Amino acid sequence: MKPIISPQITEEAVKLIRLAIPLCVTFLSIYLINLTELTIVGRLGVIELAAVGLAFDMIVMFDLIGIGLLTTLTVLTTQAVSRGDERQVAVVLRSGLMIAVILGVIGMVWIGLVPSLMVATGQDARIIAPAKSYVVAAIFSVIPVFISEVVSSLASARGQRMLNRVAIIWAAGVAINIPLTWFMVMGFNGSGGWGLTGAGISRVMIGCAIAAAEFYFCGAKDVLIRKRGEIEAWLKLAEFRQTAKKILHQGLPVALSFFFEFTMFVAVGLLIGRYGADWLAANKMVVTVLELAFFVSSSFAMAGMIRITAVLEQSGLDKRLALRQIGLTALFLAIIMMTGFIVIMEIFPRFLIGFFVDMDRPDNQKAIEAAVILFAIAGVFQLLDTIQIVMSRLLRGFQDVRWPMVIALSGYWGVGIGGGLLISNYSGQPTSLWWALAAGLGLVSILMSWRFWIMTARVKG
Repeated sequence: MKPIISPQITEEAVKLIRLAIPLCVTFLSIYLINLTELTIVGRLGVIELAAVGLAFDMIVMFDLIGIGLLTTLTVLTTQAVSRGDERQVAVVLRSGLMIAVILGVIGMVWIGLVPSLMVATGQDARIIAPAKSYVVAAIFSVIPVFISEVVSSLASARGQRMLNRVAIIWAAGVAINIPLTWFMVMGFNGSGGWGLTGAGISRVMIGCAIAAAEFYFCGAKDVLIRKRGEIEAWLKLAEFRQTAKKILHQGLPVALSFFFEFTMFVAVGLLIGRYGADWLAANKMVVTVLELAFFVSSSFAMAGMIRITAVLEQSGLDKRLALRQIGLTALFLAIIMMTGFIVIMEIFPRFLIGFFVDMDRPDNQKAIEAAVILFAIAGVFQLLDTIQIVMSRLLRGFQDVRWPMVIALSGYWGVGIGGGLLISNYSGQPTSLWWALAAGLGLVSILMSWRFWIMTARVKG
């Protein structure tokens, strides 16, 4: 009797799972660090949660744009490692670090403008002052985020051992961040805390610690510390320009895709904020849970991207079949993982809400009921989002980034925000915004899947 699943698919699933596990640990650690900040801040009250939630979104939006720009480093570094070109690995790493610092400085300017943007968009006046306290302290958090992304791309290219190191560092960061953030926000024994300013400071501290540990333990230090003659050769301006051009050429469309996706959520936060702080807090709870699902599905998507890049550099195999097996297996594994999240969101929403706010406080009840309603829609949204997450990352393995960017813009903003704005204005219901987002994600998932099939059909060999 023939096995139901072919040995080739089983072998590919094992490879993807092995890559996805440390990636998942890393992504979940990032999520837990962010979640720790929000849950501790939530103990201060709904107003504080709404203030930090919206400010946090606008900071992370720029983080994701920078990460999108730098994400092509994983592909470039993997290609160089596959060819055994250590010199090019060093050139890519140095170029990435220089771009990371430049992006960080630009990000600091953006973060400084966040309170003014809140005022300009007509947010609840009660959240402006608390948000400013948080933003002033968190302004230096972007540079370590980008440095960490550059070093992580090197670790991804180096293989399992380095990926495991990254995962261990981030897991340790979670363990350190919990007491650090609590102490900075709440103080010792409920007194002496710095409130939202402390939350911003702890964010900077943990980011710097993780970036430094990754740099030292995950291969970047070894690549950069060479003999003097080699260093001079690797710092040639022409090589930096050439590499930076590749990074920008491939990374800019990805950054724009991230921008379209994340600003979709920011726009929903701004639009739903018109219905009051309760709906805004509820929206942040739902988005935070969806971020957890995003990170889990992204681990399989990134594993698929790494495998796609490696297979394209190989010879002597049926690449078209291998690439399609990678894509379908990665998608199947991601959907299996998402099933549990969807069930919890649909059946046990109050369990999730309890992580964010005190369920017994009378002034929290409106936000709780609003969150229950939004979680019901979020389950549908998450299934469609999983498909587009996996397919978009797989396409990056082909260095196919422009059409996915166009697809993202059309779905996220054309259908999602455009349709949501029209329907919510007509119906007066904030839930219309989320149903429109789900429709937009449905369109994107279909078009991304179609694009992946086209790209595999073009592969020879």
